[in-house]
Amino acid sequence: NYAPVTEEKEAIDHIRKSYAAVLTMADVWLGKMLDKMDELDVWKDTVVILTTDHGHLLGEHGYWAKNYMFDYQELAHIPLIMCTPETANGGKRIQALTTTIDIMPTIMELHGAELPPHVQGKSLLHLLDKDEQHHDAVLYG
Repeated sequence: NYAPVTEEKEAIDHIRKSYAAVLTMADVWLGKMLDKMDELDVWKDTVVILTTDHGHLLGEHGYWAKNYMFDYQELAHIPLIMCTPETANGGKRIQALTTTIDIMPTIMELHGAELPPHVQGKSLLHLLDKDEQHHDAVLYG
């Protein structure tokens, strides 16, 4: 349940191990997809973007799941991995502050499409060549 932790230690351990098993399964299938991309030699014309919408508490801070507006790293600091055919910073960690609303403008720029005027996100493509500032601050909720 999305609630404060009330379970016994054994139940918490079981839930965490089950979650780890799901992540292991996802990792295996992601690996199979990446292997197939190697096999088909599609890296020269394919962009891969991996991210998520939020983290998930597994009993940390006394809570389960995600429905808490605390600034816990486990919830707010989410992964963003991008691989493009021409990336100067390939394999490097970038320190820029980004947000999920930047993904759509990035995909639009990759396809040469014009952004609608109301879009607040910004393309991430400049970060693929240079580790520089992207946003001064972001809101999440």
